[in-house]
Amino acid sequence: VYKERQLNIQQQRQRALQAIESFEKQAAELETQKTEREEEHRQVDVSLQLEESKLTARRKVLTEFDTRVMEAENAVKTAQENLFETANQVSQLETQLASINNKLEYSAVNLNRITERSNALGAELETEKEGYTKAQRREQQLNADLIRLETDRQKAEEEIQRYQTELRKLESEMRGMQDSLGTSSSRFKSLKDLQATHEGYDMGVRAILKIRETEPERFGGICGVIAELIRTEPDYELAIEVALGSAIQNIVTETAEDAQSGIEFLKRTKAGRVTFLPLDILRTRPFKGDGLLGKPGVIGLAAELLDYDSKYEVAVQQLLGNTVVVENLDIAIQLTRNSRHNARLVTLEGELINTSGAVTGGHNTSSTSGLLSRSRELESLQERISQLTNQLNEKNTRSKKLAGKLAELQQTRQTFITQGQTHQIEHASLSKVLEQGQRQISQLEEQLNDVEKEETSLHQETEKAKADQETLQSELEAATKARRTLQRRIERLSEQIQSEKSKREEIIESCQELEIVLAGRREKLQSLSSELLNLERSQAQIRESIGEHQAVIDSDDQTRQELSSQIDEAQRKFLQIEQEKFEAEENVRRLEEEHVGLIEQIAEAQKLVRKARREFDKRNRLRHHLEVTTTQLEMQLKAISARILDKYQITIDQIEIEDNPVDDLELMGQIDTLKTEIDGMGAVNLVAIEEYEEHKQREDFLVTQREDLEKSLESVNQAIQKINRTSRETFLETFEQIRTNFQEVFEELFGGGETELRLTDEADVLEAGIDIIACPPGKRPQSITQLSGGERSLVAIALLFAVFKIKPSPFCVLDEVDAALDEANVLRFTNLIQKYAQQTQFIIITHNKRTMEISDVMYGVTMEQAGLSKVVSAKFGNAIAA
Repeated sequence: VYKERQLNIQQQRQRALQAIESFEKQAAELETQKTEREEEHRQVDVSLQLEESKLTARRKVLTEFDTRVMEAENAVKTAQENLFETANQVSQLETQLASINNKLEYSAVNLNRITERSNALGAELETEKEGYTKAQRREQQLNADLIRLETDRQKAEEEIQRYQTELRKLESEMRGMQDSLGTSSSRFKSLKDLQATHEGYDMGVRAILKIRETEPERFGGICGVIAELIRTEPDYELAIEVALGSAIQNIVTETAEDAQSGIEFLKRTKAGRVTFLPLDILRTRPFKGDGLLGKPGVIGLAAELLDYDSKYEVAVQQLLGNTVVVENLDIAIQLTRNSRHNARLVTLEGELINTSGAVTGGHNTSSTSGLLSRSRELESLQERISQLTNQLNEKNTRSKKLAGKLAELQQTRQTFITQGQTHQIEHASLSKVLEQGQRQISQLEEQLNDVEKEETSLHQETEKAKADQETLQSELEAATKARRTLQRRIERLSEQIQSEKSKREEIIESCQELEIVLAGRREKLQSLSSELLNLERSQAQIRESIGEHQAVIDSDDQTRQELSSQIDEAQRKFLQIEQEKFEAEENVRRLEEEHVGLIEQIAEAQKLVRKARREFDKRNRLRHHLEVTTTQLEMQLKAISARILDKYQITIDQIEIEDNPVDDLELMGQIDTLKTEIDGMGAVNLVAIEEYEEHKQREDFLVTQREDLEKSLESVNQAIQKINRTSRETFLETFEQIRTNFQEVFEELFGGGETELRLTDEADVLEAGIDIIACPPGKRPQSITQLSGGERSLVAIALLFAVFKIKPSPFCVLDEVDAALDEANVLRFTNLIQKYAQQTQFIIITHNKRTMEISDVMYGVTMEQAGLSKVVSAKFGNAIAA
């Protein structure tokens, strides 16, 4: 035992050293990864700062552009105001100059010249009208352009909204796929963890699978557990699991020696029991189906429904060679009755009929349930995850394309808006020109009317008009020059504004690109920080694990030294015990020889006694001899008793001696038999006390667990009793309220009568049913099942509203409850609905006109075209009130 413990400690120490070496390698790898991530973190941080500096600089430039655009727009506005004033001034000067010229002409010429002046004014009027007409055409063209630009902008808006809707829909689909991907990944990880820890397998199977992973060089001949070596379709999984039973946890090995090594490992570690299937010694008998194959309801041989490596053929045939899968238990029983076969029949629902005819079925609660489907589900989940990932990548690419197209459309929309603003400015300017032209035409027309009136006054004002003419001509030239200057300035400023806006849009786009890059940098920086934190945590865990394993090694070294001392002491004691055993055996042999001598002496003494009886006269001579002999025998008997007590821990008095004399030969035979049995018992178990203590502790632990379970069961029973008691009290209280309300509503609907709610079993109210006894006016009391259809409907409505009076519902759906009611009862029903409509919203499906009349809103379905249904709604409250 000490050597076994020493070997276990040595193995444990070796595993701990290997673990420490592995942890140190992991620590080195983690340190390398940490250094790489820190360097990457530093580079990303520097890049982030650089990009932020660029973004700040571009935002500053953008602010400068905004300032310049605003200043230019203000300058344009000021120039336009000045231009308007200058145009008015030019117009006024021209008007004054024309007036003076007219005066001069009228003063210089006669009536003919006045006529010519009139003609000139007419020509000028025509010119103004022609210019006015051109301006009107230009205005119409601008209006058409504005309408076109607005239409194009609206189309762009519609396209933008369509792309935004599609983008939101795509993002919603991506979120749904990400949720599905997260769920599938979580399920895949859970199943992977279960497979890695071999959850669901027996302790012995887990131990073998684990040692195969940790020591593949020693246990490389272990192929695996049956559940992981075979595959089948989902429809057959339950049948195969039931057919295999506990054999689904059998372990396949290459050779019998591999199985023997596994069994020795289980014995040594006391890890449980496992059934091994060595491929080199397994023997199977061919099974052809015994005529079952091809019959109705027979699916096929279980082994042929599996997918497995051909090298495991003998193991699969050993377990499922004579198993046939059928559709259901009826077919299996029929096949068993009507045909003689040596096959096991298993159904798709998990029932099993053995070759003996025994039938197994019911609900499966075995821990091995699902072991066969675990690998299949893992493959399915992995395929699902891959599919979702690919779809997510495709939709992500599509999303990026849509975002790019959306940005282009937004830029196009901005272009349309800018052009529209330019056209609106020109339209406003043109409106002023038209207004001015209209005014000019009116003035010319007035002048034509005033020519004759001014004829008398022209002579007096000729001199003054000439002086004014020169002054006005100079002012007109200056004003005209200023107007042209302002027009050129406005054009230049407009071009500058357009250029600045274009540059501003470019800077905005570059800022957006930088913000996207910055968002990626920040996300990368955060990811690297999280990864560094995880690496530091992993390093701490590895250092802690190394410390723990080092502590285990130190403890094992100390324990190994103690065991070495104990082994030396045990070997010394063993040699001493062997010496004592040898001496004891010598004493036994000597005692046996003495015992034989005693038996001979006893026989001789008996002969002497018989002879003494025959010869009474010799009795006195032999008496002394017999006494001496008896004394010797007693001394020997005491010695034998002492040796028996020392060797067998029993006294002679405790030995039951039969009254009948025992034959010496029979006694010797019994002695030999007892010695053989003693030798058969083997050596004394030196660790029996320790084993007893372990079993005693295990028993105490199980007893404690049983007591805890009994206490928990008692606590649960008390809780159930409390819940049942509370539920019973609440139910009875509510039932009484419903019964009272039921009577009130019943009388309201029937105009009188009586009704009663009865429990079918008052002893157990929670499991009892309810009988409804109704007595409408003028009728005898009877069960609800004996009432007419309309009466049953009214009773049901009364019960519903009796419950509503206790706990009103926010809304209630009634499906044609008035179908069986006559006109008078429908009126009572609608009155009841209106009464409770203040606290509950009723949705009533009905074909009754009276019921429709009380509704606030009615919804109906019509079919205007074949195959196309349409919902039509109408509100009646206002119409009825009107």
